[in-house]
Amino acid sequence: MKKMVLLRRSLQAFFLILFIYILWSTTYPLAGAIPPDVIFKADPFIMAMVSVSQRMILPGAVISIVMLVIALIAGRYFCGWVCPLGAAIDITRAAKKRDNVRTDKRNALWRKPKFFILGL
Repeated sequence: MKKMVLLRRSLQAFFLILFIYILWSTTYPLAGAIPPDVIFKADPFIMAMVSVSQRMILPGAVISIVMLVIALIAGRYFCGWVCPLGAAIDITRAAKKRDNVRTDKRNALWRKPKFFILGL
């Protein structure tokens, strides 16, 4: 089981670094070795919406179809293994102190500004 956790953490780090690299390479001039649109081609929803709006099947649709097939087989693997946001959440959770438990009264004080900011 420990090997599986190590594999998952390694893949999360790889995909987070890949995401940061692709994001960094989108600055002018586009000189990265990996084209920035790879991220969008991997997302089946974006590919479907762009294909519908352009009324044609895009060349990168194969990547999104592969992602859908893997999702049908492996379930919700994307958020835990591939998604850079999932990796960032896991890193934040690991860095957060465990003994910082709020009381109900203190939690209510934090809740009001949160919804005010959300409303803005």
